[in-house]
Amino acid sequence: MVIKVFLASSSGSTAIKKKQQDVLGYLEALKDYETFFDAKEDNQVFAFLGLQPPPAIKEEEEENEWDQEAKEEEEELRQLEEGEEEEEEEEEIEEELEEASGNEAGENTPPIVVNQNLEPSPLDAQAVHNGNIYTSTGHLR
Repeated sequence: MVIKVFLASSSGSTAIKKKQQDVLGYLEALKDYETFFDAKEDNQVFAFLGLQPPPAIKEEEEENEWDQEAKEEEEELRQLEEGEEEEEEEEEIEEELEEASGNEAGENTPPIVVNQNLEPSPLDAQAVHNGNIYTSTGHLR
């Protein structure tokens, strides 16, 4: 890990080096590097080191919060639009089916109804031929 620090005095440099050594010793003792790097991503390193964050970082945090809110709103809008598009597609498919059944079979025929039940009806596996009803196994009923 490299920490770059530009200081005007040597006493400040010594204090920073001591803090760095304390942090590294703490991390090595706990074997908890993930917490430190997670804190770094959230700009909490300064609090971890007992320092005040510079004003530029506070401004960045505020901008990041605003950006995050904007992203969440965009995501919600996108999801709503996708839901509307799916509904429109379903309606178009239904209209096409209605048009196809009306054009092919004539206007007097009833629309085709798809059985949505999972259990087949008794007539599903039967066929009628010359007035006789046959089962799916081919036996006369």
